[in-house]
Amino acid sequence: MKRISRILTFLTTISIACGSIIFNRRHVISKAFVKDFSKSLTVIIPARDEAERIVKLLQSLQKQTYPHEIIVMDDGSTDQTVDIAKHYGATVYSVEEDSSGEWFGKSRACYQGAHHAQTELLTFIDADVDLPHKDSLEQVVQQYRQQQSRGLLSVQPYHRTETYVESLSAIFNLLTVVGMNQFSSLTDKQLSNQAFGPMTVTNKQDYVMTNGHQCAKYQIIEGFALGHAYAKHHLPVTLYEGKPFIQFRMYQQGLSSLLQGWTKHFSSGASQTNPKLMLAIVIWLVGSMTSFTALCIGVVSRKVSFTKMLFVYSIYTYQFIKMHNRVGKFSLLLMICHPLLFIFFVAVFLLSWKKTHVSTAVEWKGRQYKI
Repeated sequence: MKRISRILTFLTTISIACGSIIFNRRHVISKAFVKDFSKSLTVIIPARDEAERIVKLLQSLQKQTYPHEIIVMDDGSTDQTVDIAKHYGATVYSVEEDSSGEWFGKSRACYQGAHHAQTELLTFIDADVDLPHKDSLEQVVQQYRQQQSRGLLSVQPYHRTETYVESLSAIFNLLTVVGMNQFSSLTDKQLSNQAFGPMTVTNKQDYVMTNGHQCAKYQIIEGFALGHAYAKHHLPVTLYEGKPFIQFRMYQQGLSSLLQGWTKHFSSGASQTNPKLMLAIVIWLVGSMTSFTALCIGVVSRKVSFTKMLFVYSIYTYQFIKMHNRVGKFSLLLMICHPLLFIFFVAVFLLSWKKTHVSTAVEWKGRQYKI
């Protein structure tokens, strides 16, 4: 048992070392102190049955200091989405169906919304996002100004959770950020060709030149396709962490919605991650089980120091919590019991891989998407 515990301790140490370099770069939205409202802005919100989620976003938009127009693109909603959007002063358009029936969903809604907009700047925001500070929109726009208001800026919102089920998304949210190849010293500091999907900012001229979301008409992850389109035209593509200006609450409908959401694209997204970074991520994740196994041995074996094994588990757990705190607020109990999150993550990832590579189709909001 002593030999096994030493091996597990060594493996966990390697995992912790990998954890220290997979997420050691920061890309945060800087606080701007010079107000500049010279560029007009339209907020475009694609919406399909979002009555339960869109209210918080629309309420937060009403409080924003940066002047803006709001367009809600209704994509065949059967609930009160349209009435709610109009109540909060948004201009609502219905998404026109593609004659071939092949292009539908968020990318089509965003593309049509952009053509309705008459402003210099466009920001696309998912309905489950909200802006917790009155200057949130202003700060994002000022950050975009730092790249001369060219290209594409994208934000991964800080994940706000309220239930244990929602906290099951913890590892997925962390790896969504880490896997973009911009937050680790293992990858080169170069312009990204990928973008986060929940919130993006661009200018109308560049959007039209790149064909915008039309490039994502056959893609399940529209942010990747959008980023590639801008990079192809040698335009900057930047990625930022949402905390503290942008946040969202995902899959509050329950476990079924959470499973559908993550299985529809996660394994596809993983294929875009740098191989060196992916290896380090895998080694770090495995540390959850090696540290837990070491702890269990410390409990059942008198030959192994429980205190030492608890220390190993605690160090890994501390790092696990610290890394996740950058991307969201998750259940502390589940963070401490991270092997449960690891097992759930692996199960959903395998299901996503099966749907992607075997079924070649996934379902989301009553629609079948080919992969």
